[in-house]
Amino acid sequence: MSLKKRILIVDDSPNDIHFVMDHFPDSYDIIAATSGQKALQLAAQEPLPDVILMDVEMTDMNGYETCRKLKSNPVTEDIDVIFVSSHDTVEEKLAGYEAGGSDYLSKPVNNEELLEKVKISVNNHQFKIKSKEERTQALETAVSAINNAQETGVIIKFNRECYQTSSFRKLTELLVNSAANYRLDNAVQIKVNDEYYYHSSNKHFSQLERELLTRFNNQNKYLEVKDKLIINCGHITQIVKHMPTEPQARKRLIDHLSVLIEIANFKSENLLLQQELLSIINFSNDGAHKIEAIQNEQVKQSVQIMDDLKVNMQDAFIGYGISETQEQGLLTMINQTIAESMKNIEAGKQISKEVNNIIANLSKVLKK
Repeated sequence: MSLKKRILIVDDSPNDIHFVMDHFPDSYDIIAATSGQKALQLAAQEPLPDVILMDVEMTDMNGYETCRKLKSNPVTEDIDVIFVSSHDTVEEKLAGYEAGGSDYLSKPVNNEELLEKVKISVNNHQFKIKSKEERTQALETAVSAINNAQETGVIIKFNRECYQTSSFRKLTELLVNSAANYRLDNAVQIKVNDEYYYHSSNKHFSQLERELLTRFNNQNKYLEVKDKLIINCGHITQIVKHMPTEPQARKRLIDHLSVLIEIANFKSENLLLQQELLSIINFSNDGAHKIEAIQNEQVKQSVQIMDDLKVNMQDAFIGYGISETQEQGLLTMINQTIAESMKNIEAGKQISKEVNNIIANLSKVLKK
């Protein structure tokens, strides 16, 4: 049995096939088809290809239709299809995703990009083969329908757990798992402050899924493409695969998913606010510590100045020829003035302590 990874190139232009073939080292086993129909035959023959490079524009059967037929065949449905096209629009990529593609390459093909995408797709194929038995068993044990009480219970449970969630990563996992309770294969992206958080119910994200999630960010709407749904609310975008075809069940699930993603987005806004407040508190806390250090130094310097003043005054009294009674009177006035100054300094330190207490209490509230 060959250990080489098998690649099927589909293009109605022999010249283009040879051009793509030249990109691959000898470690790959390359086969080719010049039509969609021939591709369907070769893809179903053992050994199955690990990945298919599919030209979009072909005469007898275009790449999208060929891909749909591959995905409808249980033998070939798990083989990743990478579309190769001279078009790079969102509409074309969405059409490729709807047809079942896992990635998209724009002509002219870049050698490094091609090899990297093929490598990813080969790994995806191996992952799918390994997990297919487990997924099949899960589908066989899934209930045929979920009643409204169960569906509402998912939302109630999500709302309760969402309140206790403390990070964006946990929020993505919670939203995916909640949608999975409806027996829906789904993936979620949260984008905040140029950071991305991903999670998927099958632990795998295709490159095309990531791009569609990113491009749909902040659209605040949903889009249905056959059995797939893309829904966005603020920072959060979700792709759902294999939506039910029955209209009432489909509408009910869209309503439930809309509520879930709205709750999740509200929580994400709350997490962002907490992060900003904690940042302000930390900044204020640092400032308070600096002020306290400055005050302590001022107290130290003030005490030293006053002590020096007393010593200097006592030395000066000797030269002024004043009586002992007058000297004691002046020293008493100086000591009273020093005492009043120290009271003012201590009052300032007390204000700093109160500010520190306020900052500490706010920090405790936010960290609960």
